Amino acid sequence: SVAMAEASSFSKVMKLKCIDLGFTLPTGACQKDRAYYVMNMTEFGSSGLFISCFIYDGGESDQGSMCYPPLTIDDLATIFTPEDIDTLPKNDKALCGFNFLPYVVHERLMARFGSVISTTYDIEWPESAYVSHKAKGVDYSLIEKSTYELAKIPVFTPKTFY
Repeated sequence: SVAMAEASSFSKVMKLKCIDLGFTLPTGACQKDRAYYVMNMTEFGSSGLFISCFIYDGGESDQGSMCYPPLTIDDLATIFTPEDIDTLPKNDKALCGFNFLPYVVHERLMARFGSVISTTYDIEWPESAYVSHKAKGVDYSLIEKSTYELAKIPVFTPKTFY
């Protein structure tokens, strides 16, 4: 899961590889034969942008550091990815938020509107919507089949290194 990957990153340096998709910065923003490591990420303003600096290692005579202009973390993910991305565990569906919006609905909204952005859903469900408060004459069989108790999310604490 993502939480496990984040927890393990507190214990070790995460080696990144250049994927340089060219979506955010022009192609050539990094070199594919170098290993990269995050050196620093400094928030730039209050709109989710970060100035990110990396140490790179391309071999004996190709070492140094570089910084990028303010980008979102999602934009950085179009430039770098963990070197071992294919071996990291997949997200655990039982730990991933409130899964009441089916992917097919999301895909239809994306096709119709081009993007779907929401920070909150202010939904108030009547008591009769919950299986624990069954109303007479209402069929709850579909809810009972698709409802399960979410797993407990482990709590990790960062480690301090001196």
